[in-house]
Amino acid sequence: MLNKKNNTSPTDVIIVGAGLAGLTAARQLTRQGISVQVFEACDHVGGRMFDYQSKFGHIFQLGAEWLGPDEERLNALLTELGLETTPQYQAGDTILRLKGKQIRFDGSKTIATGPLPLPSQNLSDNFLFALERLNTLCEQVPLDHPEEATHAIKWDSISVAEWCQQHISTKKDQALFNLIVEIEMGVPLEQLSFLYYLFVRHAIHKRIIDDRRVKGGVQQICHLLAEKLIPQVQLENAVQTIQQNEKGVRVQSKIGCFFANYVIVTVPPKPALEITYQPALSKARSHLLSSLTLSQMIKCIIVYDTPFWRQAGLNGLIMSDTGPLKVISDCSPMNSSQGALVGLSSSKVIHKLSQESQQARQAVILEQLTECLGSQAAQPLEYIEQDWFSFPWTKGAYFPNMPPNIMTTYGKSLREPVGRIHWAGTETATLWMGSMEGAIRSGERAAQEVLTRLQRNKS
Repeated sequence: MLNKKNNTSPTDVIIVGAGLAGLTAARQLTRQGISVQVFEACDHVGGRMFDYQSKFGHIFQLGAEWLGPDEERLNALLTELGLETTPQYQAGDTILRLKGKQIRFDGSKTIATGPLPLPSQNLSDNFLFALERLNTLCEQVPLDHPEEATHAIKWDSISVAEWCQQHISTKKDQALFNLIVEIEMGVPLEQLSFLYYLFVRHAIHKRIIDDRRVKGGVQQICHLLAEKLIPQVQLENAVQTIQQNEKGVRVQSKIGCFFANYVIVTVPPKPALEITYQPALSKARSHLLSSLTLSQMIKCIIVYDTPFWRQAGLNGLIMSDTGPLKVISDCSPMNSSQGALVGLSSSKVIHKLSQESQQARQAVILEQLTECLGSQAAQPLEYIEQDWFSFPWTKGAYFPNMPPNIMTTYGKSLREPVGRIHWAGTETATLWMGSMEGAIRSGERAAQEVLTRLQRNKS
């Protein structure tokens, strides 16, 4: 059991948030003999890594889930912790629903556009040229300082929707591009800066398609990391105020007052903005936090008595520009006769879905699945969901997004320390942003920043 008791003795570093970034930073610092305290507002560790045990005993992942072979830090951590992975089921055809038509294509005959496969035989030359142009442009965006790209101001002044309309000629191709980007980023294209999208694409577009899941769930990673930090991790201890001066930092939390030399804030942008800072954050930092919006979504799991779609020659992957779910895939439990599908909601319907009852959401989701897969989809054994849009301690899911004209104005402050406050979290990563790999890298970076300052103080 993790410690929940007050401890007012001074510590070197206080870390706000016990997700993967915060626990990585804590591990790095404690290995160097630095004392840390980790404060977590929730009653569990993991942040956006959240596993759920179904009534049949299966573990499903309602937050972060997939990984690929080229995520070096994450794979190394899994090996160190003794965790194994299982392959994503991919045998069979994929379904693409676009502009009222349903296309079924061989899942092995695809072109990778990022994290999603598309049917190579159905892509126009104009669409392929647009993708190539995107890849060329994103290479021109520096990962450490994207706001310093040669055409940064021009690219930041337009949305991805505007670029799409200017460079992709047909409505069908535009609809396909919209679908890809909305699945990747979780927001409508008109809300997304083209410069920011190029930056994110540069950071992840060469990745091999995620093809594995962690056996037993990804939240195990955070549980195992936290167990090694007992009693430094304190749950249900939301940070309310961070006050700093030239001598140190005073942190007022739900359960008491704590003192440290430095603080690392790893929580998502909106919860970070709800902390009171004394002195106040700069206008640049405040505007940046208020402008960053995490992908808004509901993630759902639908459990069936069998993976009946496999019998029809389907791999369970469905991408759709209509209906409440944008993307669906097979997440059937290993060593079980039962089947399961996981779906991510469309950002355009999230506000309406969140206001409905779970029963109403389930009904419209099953209607969509029935249209795609037939009548068997209407009879699940269990329906499970996580509304990340409404979850108070994250207020969103994976990708942080910037609207036009924010990155060139305030982007420099994304990772810059504010006095004794340092920033981590997957949204601050320069590689693998929005992923577990990005969270690990951001935690390592912030830990090194603080360690450097502590060592300099001693010298």
